[in-house]
Amino acid sequence: MASNLKRRRHSRIKREMKNKNSKQGHSELIPDIEKEIEDTFELIDEDGDGRISKQEMVKAASLLGFNPTSEDADAMIKMADADGDGFINCKEYCAMMSQNYTTKDQEKQALQKAFQTLDKDGDGFLSTDELRTALQFNSDITDDEIDIFFMDADKNGDGLIDYTEFIESTLCVSLF
Repeated sequence: MASNLKRRRHSRIKREMKNKNSKQGHSELIPDIEKEIEDTFELIDEDGDGRISKQEMVKAASLLGFNPTSEDADAMIKMADADGDGFINCKEYCAMMSQNYTTKDQEKQALQKAFQTLDKDGDGFLSTDELRTALQFNSDITDDEIDIFFMDADKNGDGLIDYTEFIESTLCVSLF
């Protein structure tokens, strides 16, 4: 009987996700991400009532290494609680998480575009010359500072900055 209830709830979650995406005009999420969102909702919703309580939210946040106060938990619930009932239902959770994934995708695309713009020769790497050219607009930055930025970003010491080194560098944070 418990597995039958879980299957019905899982089917309801999938329907709510599809309805949310079609009604709100969100782009379809990759099926693996959609499944991941559904699975996390089920994990957080420990009592299986189809909604996340303040206590369940605090426990989930604690498991992730956070130590939310009661006020923090109230703020988290309020942020996603569209119907104002004091809980996060599956539809609200999916909407909130879909927004997070969309924002991350947009940030990733912006960083890729920035890297491609700086990579003048299109070889997939930034050289010191490309970096110097990009930073010439700011006369306050010295050649020594550019060299320091470059050495900091070039983690493998090959004299070039690849995309991964770029996004993990203080250079990227400084520029964007």
